[in-house]
Amino acid sequence: MKDFIFSKDAETLLSGNLPTFKQFADYVYYLCTGENIKKSSPATGKGGFETHPYFVGEHGNSVIYLVYKQDFDELTRMALNLTLAEKIIVEHPKKKIIVYAPACFLEEDYMKEKNIDYVGIPYNLFRRL
Repeated sequence: MKDFIFSKDAETLLSGNLPTFKQFADYVYYLCTGENIKKSSPATGKGGFETHPYFVGEHGNSVIYLVYKQDFDELTRMALNLTLAEKIIVEHPKKKIIVYAPACFLEEDYMKEKNIDYVGIPYNLFRRL
């Protein structure tokens, strides 16, 4: 996975340069699956970028989402919330849902019932103080 923005040294990572959505999505997909995202992006068709900009891809019975924009100020205000979760559930019924986001405003019981896994994005690492 040598092409990922995150394989660069810590100084580059902490320089304040946020990765593009595509770079981060590729990394997230690899973290979840251990595989590179296919060149013919899964973000086409039902549930793809056209209908949901945070969609990364599908793998087996799981769908992967990344709540992220390449803008630090916007990123600090982004979260997995009930509105977003319900939209994803409708788009992918009966799937395990994995969502990477800077924050989560859902209760544990709800996420367990709806088969949602939340993974926090440490957005503060991208900003040099």
